[in-house]
Amino acid sequence: MAVIWPMIVQLGDPNFEKHIEQHRVMVGMSKEQVLQSWGGPQTINTTFTKDGIRQEEWIFEDWESSAIVRHRYLYFEEGILAGGWYEGTRERHFRDLPAEKPHPRIQP
Repeated sequence: MAVIWPMIVQLGDPNFEKHIEQHRVMVGMSKEQVLQSWGGPQTINTTFTKDGIRQEEWIFEDWESSAIVRHRYLYFEEGILAGGWYEGTRERHFRDLPAEKPHPRIQP
């Protein structure tokens, strides 16, 4: 069913126009369609498989405050969205650094 569901959804919206209008992404979208829906990512990592297939990881950052960021990851193969996942809140606590060994870039 997990393999069939994206195909069923695409039959109802073959060009993903409704998804783009609602700022949603779906497996099977092209990079251009994802750009229309979500805009550009902050980071793109590109690799190639041993068979020469181009794979890209797009990382989107959603900053809630100066200390809280959420990440969205999308994975493309040959320009087509193959999957992704969402990382929840990651709060950075600079005050949690050990006092006896302060971080070299953070001066008290």
